[in-house]
This record gives sequence, C-alpha cells and structure tokens, in this order.
Amino acid sequence: MPRRNYSKKRQTTPYVAPTPDVACREKRRFPTEKQSIYAAETQELHHPEIELRTYMCQFCGGWHLTRSKK
Repeated sequence: MPRRNYSKKRQTTPYVAPTPDVACREKRRFPTEKQSIYAAETQELHHPEIELRTYMCQFCGGWHLTRSKK
C-alpha cells in the first residue's frame, strides 16, 4: 500500500508544561507532610477499601494525596 505524501510543513502543537494553577486546581493541598499523612489516615478509616499515599507536588511545593485500590 503506498504511503501518503504529507506536506513537510505540517504544523505540530508544541508541548506546554502545566502551570501550578492548572496542575493543582482540583487537588487538596497540605502545607506539611505530617498534615497530609494525618488526612490520609483519617480518610482510610472512613473508606477502608482504598489506600492513600502522599507525595510532594513539583509545581506548588505542597503535599497531595493519591489513592490506589487495595
């Protein structure tokens, strides 16, 4: 099957890294790791079917929660 001859001047959209406002807009932000761990443990008591972990955000410098099913 023959290849299509695409124009060599095809426009591609450049990658734009997310800004802190966009990356963290809908996430809860905790100022310290200790506070995020406490929030994760509290939520795990209410919802034992999920496991929560904390991570430091590279955009805002705060701490967020992430979950995975047990």
